Amino acid sequence: VHLFLMQLFVAVLIETFIVTEKTANGENMLTSSQKRWVDLQTRCILQSPRKKEEKKGPFRSRCFRIVESVYFDYFISLIVVVDTAFMVAQHLNQPEIITTLNLVGQFLFGGIYILEFALMFIAHGRSYFKSFRNLFNFFIVVIVIVSWI
Repeated sequence: VHLFLMQLFVAVLIETFIVTEKTANGENMLTSSQKRWVDLQTRCILQSPRKKEEKKGPFRSRCFRIVESVYFDYFISLIVVVDTAFMVAQHLNQPEIITTLNLVGQFLFGGIYILEFALMFIAHGRSYFKSFRNLFNFFIVVIVIVSWI
């Protein structure tokens, strides 16, 4: 008798735990179609994004791998920050060395921006111009080239 009562107590305890867990998750309040939707959303979140397709040709493919690399983004971001620091460092009555460094920096950073555009254009082709970020970068490159003329 004691064993039967203990088994009954454990069964009720487990059933109460399961119901409480479902209530805490809100699962018992969802219809079957809502549960399928939640399951689909969970699977979508857990799925990793697909890689963009690489372009044909060994040179174009290499350019694509370079520009899609996270290190390339870090490098370009670092260049933008350093270029901004160079621009902020300009002031009236500055020493000749700062003027010279700014001039060298203009050509160096401008060249890097042009190289970035060239790599991105080779990698993506005409689809390069479908992104607003790339259009902005192209506009910067045009301004750099015009300022050099």
